[in-house]
Amino acid sequence: MLTTTIESVQELERLRGDIAALLGRRGVSGTPAADTGLVVTELAVNGFEHGGAEKLEVKVAVEDQDIRVELTHLGVVDLPIPATSSMPDPLSMRHRGLAIVDLLARGREIIPGPGGTIVRCSITR
Repeated sequence: MLTTTIESVQELERLRGDIAALLGRRGVSGTPAADTGLVVTELAVNGFEHGGAEKLEVKVAVEDQDIRVELTHLGVVDLPIPATSSMPDPLSMRHRGLAIVDLLARGREIIPGPGGTIVRCSITR
């Protein structure tokens, strides 16, 4: 399992490298590894840009059939967040993050609480 903290989007390259190393050690490569890096990146950017996070705790665990992702931050997310996301106007340059996450991962949960917000999902190995 990987557990780490990042304090800005500038640390995403290091985080993606750490995730790739973990997945490689556990025999995960190709599309599932790429999808995991992209999902974590999208969720992290959302945490910083939309959740007001000053730092994020990121956990990635490789299980028998799944790669479990969990991000926790002290920011507050405006609720309700749609259960599913749709792509924005094709000419829009932004607002695709959750739609991409929903295409690549399953079981996305956003759990607000007094200690912050937790976002979880799974990617099939």
